[in-house]
Amino acid sequence: MGSSGKPQAPNFSVFDNYIQEPAYLTGMVAGGMTKTNKIGMVGGFPIPEVNRLMHAFMAGAKEVNPKVEFTVTFINSWFDPPKAKEATFAMIDKGADVLYAERFGVSDAAKEKGKLAIGNVIDTQAQYPDTVVASALWHMEPTIDLALKNVKDGKFKAEDYGQYSMMKYKGSSLAPLGTFEGKVPAALVAKVKAREADILSGKSAVKVDDSQPKSTARRWRPSAGSSPACSPPHCWRSRAAPRRLPGPRPPPCGSTASRAWPWSRRSSRNWPCCWRGCKMRASTASTACASPPARWKARPWCCFSLA
Repeated sequence: MGSSGKPQAPNFSVFDNYIQEPAYLTGMVAGGMTKTNKIGMVGGFPIPEVNRLMHAFMAGAKEVNPKVEFTVTFINSWFDPPKAKEATFAMIDKGADVLYAERFGVSDAAKEKGKLAIGNVIDTQAQYPDTVVASALWHMEPTIDLALKNVKDGKFKAEDYGQYSMMKYKGSSLAPLGTFEGKVPAALVAKVKAREADILSGKSAVKVDDSQPKSTARRWRPSAGSSPACSPPHCWRSRAAPRRLPGPRPPPCGSTASRAWPWSRRSSRNWPCCWRGCKMRASTASTACASPPARWKARPWCCFSLA
């Protein structure tokens, strides 16, 4: 049985997806291919079998690109492509240009937006030839072959077959670059192949981390003096704000155009009611507001910065 649990006597055996090694290698590819240093990761559920692959992927990306940041989300479903697509679109809107496709739907979103994707368990490059750069493949044959042999030999017993999913037993592998042959920098390919050789020889080991992975990308947080009620995504930083939250970008504070900007308008679901003069306030109102409620006047202005 596929399980992160343990074997039970007399004859209940388990196997597992210990494919963290090729996941690490795909992470190296992703880390070397991102131009924004932002990678999005969409998973099903935060269970050990998923978590360990994500952690390995993140570690691989960090090896070749220490500046890379990750946004991690779980859709709490094993098959919900529309939900996975929406999660991916949100990550792309925040700057992610490489997406880790633990679930179906991620590669579709990446394809639509012209971004890159990394596959998991199976190779879907044939379906996404200009999107899927690399994939960590799981091969069940070594596990099944050994179990059947033990049955035929009368030696089948409670045993953990998990290790037979690892690369040295040919239970997993890094998919060929295929359509991305020549598109991935030669220096990066050399690093990946060197790490792969180290793993196969036993010189290098990929850590198994079953804890839930967390996002490392910086988020908008209230700056000092903001109201405790403020929580992103709500508004822009006042004055100098080279980066923005989703929604229409207002003109620079103090410019001629800013005088005509409808600061008190709620222009999208991610945009708050804003008071004139480029001083932003978070809004709890569900509809557009023409002027700020009187209760706002007793509260600090709400400004955000990346942290």
